[in-house]
Amino acid sequence: MRTTARKEVWRPVVGFESHYAVSSLGRVRRIAPGRGTRAGRIKKQCANTHGYLHVGLSIPGKRTTLRVHALVADAFLGPLPIGKERNHRNGVKTDNRARNLEFVTTAENARHARRFGLQPTRRAARPGWLAHRAEKAA
Repeated sequence: MRTTARKEVWRPVVGFESHYAVSSLGRVRRIAPGRGTRAGRIKKQCANTHGYLHVGLSIPGKRTTLRVHALVADAFLGPLPIGKERNHRNGVKTDNRARNLEFVTTAENARHARRFGLQPTRRAARPGWLAHRAEKAA
């Protein structure tokens, strides 16, 4: 049996460069000690109502909650291009590894979501559509 251990690469979190780092595996850690916390601590991630993982970040005078996939994409893929969205290649919203993220257009993202069953097709989204078609055919 062959196992391939991926090396975890850490990069600064955009906008919080001196306080937090994000890894290529989707983990976030504090790199500067703060009030009531220490450097090197991995931040706990929670899922929001849409199923995406988010993490709370704070520096003096600024506190915010950000989606982990956005932090990973910004650090490893670069800034979000105009007209593009971030997409999880495998359709799993909690898989925030850098190699699982990509930039796509809105149309590409919608096609991808339908293909992975994350979004219903237009016909399936309309209740009674099949019954209505059967009546019309008869």
